[in-house]
Amino acid sequence: MLNAVLGNALGLLASAFSSTEFQAVQLMPAFLLTQILLCGMRAPRDTNATGLRWLSDVLPITSPTTASPASRSRPTSPGGSSAISP
Repeated sequence: MLNAVLGNALGLLASAFSSTEFQAVQLMPAFLLTQILLCGMRAPRDTNATGLRWLSDVLPITSPTTASPASRSRPTSPGGSSAISP
């Protein structure tokens, strides 16, 4: 429920900053990219600075990403070894 409220709040914030519908659509990648970079999909959230970790806790995309088992698995290369070094 909280994710839905936060998602709506981000959408309303984007529409408040834009004067036309086209500008609101142009702002969406900025909001989405920030969430994707901070949610733990690209790098573990534990490696973020304290302020960024706090921000990632309140972003709506973090909890579904944390709950998904696919986001916790490490990609492997064709040889079977981990593609990302620890």
